[in-house]
Amino acid sequence: MLGANGALYGTTYYGGSHSVGALYKLNTDGSGFSVLRNFDYSTDGGYNQGGGLVQRADGTIYARPIGRQLRRRHVIQAQRGR
Repeated sequence: MLGANGALYGTTYYGGSHSVGALYKLNTDGSGFSVLRNFDYSTDGGYNQGGGLVQRADGTIYARPIGRQLRRRHVIQAQRGR
C-alpha cells in the first residue's frame, strides 16, 4: 500500500518474531526498510496478515488477518498515525 507519506507498507504472511507475520515499511526507491510491527496470534487474535491494509485520514494503518482460526473477526491496528 502506498501510504499518505509516500512510503510503501506491506505485510508478510509468515515471519516476524512470532512467525505469524509482520508489517513493514520501505521507501519507493527500496531504501529505509523497517519492520514496524510483529503480529502475535495470542494478542492480535489472528495470523497470516494477508487480508490487506487500509490507512485512515489520521495516518493509522489497519491490517486484516486471514488466518483460518481467527478468534475475533476484526482489523488490527497495525501502526498508529503520526
